[in-house]
Amino acid sequence: NLFLIRRTNTVIVNLQLSVKPEQLIAMKTRFAREGYSPDGTKTIGFQSGTWAKAGINTWSLKMTGKDSREGGVSTESQISLETLTWSGTVYRA
Repeated sequence: NLFLIRRTNTVIVNLQLSVKPEQLIAMKTRFAREGYSPDGTKTIGFQSGTWAKAGINTWSLKMTGKDSREGGVSTESQISLETLTWSGTVYRA
């Protein structure tokens, strides 16, 4: 299964699962991401952590890592597989 998650057309995450989403309860994850700021600058980041089922087709993520703009970061967010959206906050670690 391949899901494409978009947040205001600036963040794209490709996620490939080997099982159906409804079979998952929680798992460890790692993300590599690329984002573009309104001024056109690019940020690349790598994070790892966990995500857990927060509702029907909704997942809660807690991750830490580094990115090219802020250095150490942590993220708390939710992904909706139904609407293909990400919402959350990235904090300086």
